[in-house]
Amino acid sequence: MTSKFNVRNAKAWAACHRLKKIWNTGLRRMCKINLFRTTVEAILLYGAETWTLTSSLERRLDGCHSNMLRMALGVKWWDKVTNEEVYQSVPRPSETVREHRLRLAGHIQQHPELTAHQLLFWETGKGTGYPRKRKS
Repeated sequence: MTSKFNVRNAKAWAACHRLKKIWNTGLRRMCKINLFRTTVEAILLYGAETWTLTSSLERRLDGCHSNMLRMALGVKWWDKVTNEEVYQSVPRPSETVREHRLRLAGHIQQHPELTAHQLLFWETGKGTGYPRKRKS
């Protein structure tokens, strides 16, 4: 799972650096945040609802997201700005992934004809599995 995250992380950083000229302009904070969420965050979280989110992966995801957001908002490390101040109106990506997963589970639950629904809501029945070996 970390390989998928590493790929998404690298692509998001590349997009963030491509937008560096925009980040360094006098654009309003909310415009920068909206642009960041629709471009960089969308690239970072693409397909994330299928990831197994361990605590270490969640920390890495939140950490790289906050570093990219700081870059977008022009916050330097020597400014001593806390993450709470940076994230004022922006939800953490781990929370966004949880919301996306719940939304995906709702879609799967509504469509019983999908294979994913059959995998998630399977029921055991008699006669399933390997037959027992009989002693001769």
